[in-house]
Amino acid sequence: FGSPYAVLNLSKIGLRYFRICILASEDSKEKLLKNFINHPNIGWVFSAEGWFNIAIGIWAQSNSEINEISTAIRKNLDSKDTIVYQSELTSLHGFGNRPIKKNNKPMTIVDSVQCSFELNHLELDYLKVLTLDSSIPDKEMSEILGVTEDSIVEMNHKLTKEGIIVGYQERINYSGFY
Repeated sequence: FGSPYAVLNLSKIGLRYFRICILASEDSKEKLLKNFINHPNIGWVFSAEGWFNIAIGIWAQSNSEINEISTAIRKNLDSKDTIVYQSELTSLHGFGNRPIKKNNKPMTIVDSVQCSFELNHLELDYLKVLTLDSSIPDKEMSEILGVTEDSIVEMNHKLTKEGIIVGYQERINYSGFY
């Protein structure tokens, strides 16, 4: 087992969570990192070993935003790269093995999301860190985000009370395989 991760209800805040897993060349991986590591809609980027070697987590507010980012990601890939998996997790749809070809377009996501709660920038950053490792102690989290430990406790309580943080699960480490 690896670090636990937070289970979030992103649709409660009007966000969709989309992930795309790619088996990419080293050149394509470098281009993806360069162009997307600081993108405001990218929740995380990580590399792996196994049936994919780079994955990107996208938080977006609409279908068109997901599709725009997905298209931009594809523009950084070449014909030897393969998108091995993509999923839209607010509705639990998954789509496998979509090769990169000149006319290959992203699969459109069509279901709706209700927005009932707005986050400030600090709360959004807090949730991004939680999705990476929610076992980080409050003291360390406060240092990462540049706020007091009491602020972290209050934020966690607020987001749990509002139903955005709905629980925590253990993450299984399959020796480098996701």
